[in-house]
Amino acid sequence: MEQDYTKAMEWYMKAADEGNSNAMRNIGLAYQYERGVTQDYAKAMEWFQKSADSGNLDAMTWIGRAYREGEGVERDYETALTWFLKAAEAGDPGAMEDVAEAYNFGQGVKKDYMKVQEWRIKAVDAGWPGAMYNEGIAYLNGWGVKQDLKEALKYFKMAADNGSEIARKYIKDLYSQGYWKDEDLSGYLD
Repeated sequence: MEQDYTKAMEWYMKAADEGNSNAMRNIGLAYQYERGVTQDYAKAMEWFQKSADSGNLDAMTWIGRAYREGEGVERDYETALTWFLKAAEAGDPGAMEDVAEAYNFGQGVKKDYMKVQEWRIKAVDAGWPGAMYNEGIAYLNGWGVKQDLKEALKYFKMAADNGSEIARKYIKDLYSQGYWKDEDLSGYLD
């Protein structure tokens, strides 16, 4: 089925007029990614803000990402982290991973690998596949944790089981390079 972003925008606008914060966030995403409208980061931010003002955690995370990337606003890592923390502390798993990444790269905060682990495990426990994948990468390379290939595989499998195609690709690629030859990887190598 072909996607009709212009028609979707009509429905999002109707729902937003009724106060639907998910529709407001989706309008922001449409402006962010040029879906049915001309790309406009400032308008995306306006809609993310309306959605966040209605309590939408995902919109708060998108505001943080806009500040981190400087899309529609001046790049400001501290403001980004403030938004990520607001959403993460309220339970948004994507924001939890964004907080972990802020600590990992020292964006708006001093680098702190203990905080990276603290927030990433929260995101993993909340079911965020990106955090599972990143935890696998950390264990594979010994970044902020002791290198442990079994732990890396555990997190890659967890991410793949939750829909991460890149984690599945890592399992296949690393297996073909000789990793995990003694492991049962049926279902991950096809």
